[in-house]
Amino acid sequence: MQLKWCYKCGEIKGVIEFGKSSRDDGYRSECKKCQKEYNHRYRLNRIDRKQALLNKSRYDRNRYNNDPVGIWYVGCKKQAKRRGIEFIVTLEEIHSIWTGKCEESGVEFTFNNDSNSPTMDRLNPDGIYQIDNIRIVTSYVNAKRGRKLLEEGWRGVYAN
Repeated sequence: MQLKWCYKCGEIKGVIEFGKSSRDDGYRSECKKCQKEYNHRYRLNRIDRKQALLNKSRYDRNRYNNDPVGIWYVGCKKQAKRRGIEFIVTLEEIHSIWTGKCEESGVEFTFNNDSNSPTMDRLNPDGIYQIDNIRIVTSYVNAKRGRKLLEEGWRGVYAN
């Protein structure tokens, strides 16, 4: 009978106690018992991480459930983080300037991901998100302003 050493438990066992592999000798480096224990711990850890993420997303939803501006604010903050732009505007500051209408066109905001959805427009495109550098406009107005800046020759972070 052929013997093999398990690197996890350190025991010498028969090759029948090792799983098949594409390694040189044709067997895994840990015995089936050690691999089963590892898989069990891994699955439990994954379940705990998934539950923690689920609880956090539930917390965010419940926290701003009756406040669509709060939900929108969290989305803006996450987008700024993804784009690597510093974001130092607080929800209280947003509520202080929020009118429910576009600052440029006067159109009332909708939260349907359409052209009337609110967006944070940075007055200085190279600046950060701070209360004196933003205004709240519709996504249509913000996109129109972005195209205009590119046509005028602005060469910032997102220009070609």
